[in-house]
Amino acid sequence: MSEPGTGGRWRATVLASSAILLAGCGTSQVDSAKSAAPPSGTSTSVTSPPAQSPSASTSKPSSAASTSSSPSETPASTPRATVPILADGRYAARVTAVNSRRRLVTVDVVQFFMGKAAATAAAEDHAPEVPPPNDYWIRNKSHLLRTLRVAPTAPITVNTMGATITGSATQDYRVTLTRLGQFRHLDSGIFWLTVRHGVVTRIAEQYRP
Repeated sequence: MSEPGTGGRWRATVLASSAILLAGCGTSQVDSAKSAAPPSGTSTSVTSPPAQSPSASTSKPSSAASTSSSPSETPASTPRATVPILADGRYAARVTAVNSRRRLVTVDVVQFFMGKAAATAAAEDHAPEVPPPNDYWIRNKSHLLRTLRVAPTAPITVNTMGATITGSATQDYRVTLTRLGQFRHLDSGIFWLTVRHGVVTRIAEQYRP
């Protein structure tokens, strides 16, 4: 048998221990809740996709709209008209200028008719005399000037213009391009030009009585 009072002290001790344990559990749960909750006044960190900047989400204005010229504006440069190069062939022409250093001739292409063709052309052009004098007719409607390069090996001959040199207007006389440019009233003569790939390969004066 236990001593008197021993059982009472034991129950008191057990009760006290249980109270302490209960108090400790309550404190532990409160501390755990406090540690899980964010501190007062502190915002929580939430992971979310980065927001797009306005420049990325908004389409840029079309550059064409901002740089387009108004109808009243003058273009920066005006394209120049180009004279068409003569196709391969043989042409009657007046030589209006010679640049021997650059080997260029400026010509006015015409139509040269002889015999019956001259009479027909003169009548079509309402010439004052049909058939025309000396049996040839020159038709020139465009007066378009063309500048062509002369090949270094191109033969150049004169006859009527070279009469003061040869003594005969019917004799062909070969000259250089430089000498051709030195004749007075050069544009009064008619020359036959042979053209190959846009280059003059032969110049020959047409005899006219």
